[in-house]
Parts: sequence; structure tokens; C-alpha cells
Amino acid sequence: MIARLLKDYTPNKCFMKDRFISVGPETDLQSLPDKYPWLNEKKLVVKPDLRFKRRCKNNLILLDSTWPNVKNGIQERLGKPITIGNVTGVLTHFIVEPFVSRSPDD
Repeated sequence: MIARLLKDYTPNKCFMKDRFISVGPETDLQSLPDKYPWLNEKKLVVKPDLRFKRRCKNNLILLDSTWPNVKNGIQERLGKPITIGNVTGVLTHFIVEPFVSRSPDD
């Protein structure tokens, strides 16, 4: 979502391609690579679209992965309950975006 806001508030100063997808229960995972060919061309990140911290520490983020692995990860977690701290909820939406490698010095 930040990519769209950056274009609105920093015209011609910051450039990001709209390369993220919000996946929910109604999303047809089989047709996504036809609509977004970059899913098969790049390494990907998938994470739950929820407002809580420590997603990585709770093993909820899949990094540097291929589309088949991302699709399987979403299917395994979609609709499943998750408990973080004292809060329990159901995972219903995920964000898929290209993986950006970072230097350990960053």
C-alpha cells in the first residue's frame, strides 16, 4: 500500500512499482500468476496482513521463496487460528510481494 501513497505524495521523487498482492479467502490462487507474471519470475515474501508485531519471530513470514511455496504456505495457514501473546485470531488475508535482499550491514 505504501507504494501507491509514495506516488501520490512524492511525485517524480520516488518510484516503486505496484508489485504486491493482497490475498484473501476469495482469491483464486491458480489464476494469480497469469495476472501477475512477476510471481513466477522473482523470489517472493508472504506475510499475514495483520496489525501485530513479531510476525517473523512467530514463524509467520516466508522469505526468499518461489510461487509454488508461497501458494502452499497461504493454503496451509488460510483460515487457521493463531495465538500471539494473549490474542487469538484467524488468518484471513496475506500480502505477497517481491523479496528484496538486504545487506547484513543495513
